[in-house]
Amino acid sequence: DVAIFLVDRGLDAPGSSLDTEVFRALGGAAQRLAPGVAVVPRLATGTTDLRFFRAKGVLGYGIAPCPVGQLEEGTPHHHDERVAVESVGWGLRYVLEAVRGIAGYAPK
Repeated sequence: DVAIFLVDRGLDAPGSSLDTEVFRALGGAAQRLAPGVAVVPRLATGTTDLRFFRAKGVLGYGIAPCPVGQLEEGTPHHHDERVAVESVGWGLRYVLEAVRGIAGYAPK
């Protein structure tokens, strides 16, 4: 015999709109670094503190800036979590491009 009880449902918070300058800047940064890449929403099984900000009306996009392969995708929060050095470098360039785009810096 098994019984299941809902103890805490958590905080319901709306997702951030994809029709914003910030989301367009995130997509633009990706396009400048990897032309033709698609920037799309992704459903993750975990949760972040972004829900608290979204509940207050603040935009929040949980980005994963470092490209990973199947091996790395399965290691978050494990004792052997890993990301390739080249991937971290790409992620840093992406975040810099995204911040420049959000701040209105015109890339050359």
